[in-house]
Amino acid sequence: MTTRTRFLFLVTTLAGVTMIAACSKPADPLGPAPSSTATPNAPMPGATPPSTTVGAETSDAAVTAKVKAALLMAENVKSLDISVETVKGEVKLTGFANSQSQIDEAIKVARGVKGVQNVQPNLSIKK
Repeated sequence: MTTRTRFLFLVTTLAGVTMIAACSKPADPLGPAPSSTATPNAPMPGATPPSTTVGAETSDAAVTAKVKAALLMAENVKSLDISVETVKGEVKLTGFANSQSQIDEAIKVARGVKGVQNVQPNLSIKK
């Protein structure tokens, strides 16, 4: 894969991740339903609080994009066979590599990305 192709793939990936992150939590245009007993910013009775905030999801999306970009730019890693998922700063690498050295390099690259708290490798060697 040429450097230009990698760069175009990187730009496309970053744009897609940014659009997905921005669209994942649409605001309610009507606002909360009026209630005579409700207090402002109080949770609705019986409602479960959100597990993550929009900022955390955006941050995870940004970390995912950065890790994908770093893997793409790594010379010794075949990054198109590796998927990246980030939850609360924990990066999960899933997929295939040609050798153990490629797996080790992918883990090293992912750990070097700012915002990565931990890396869970779930990578296998192609047979």
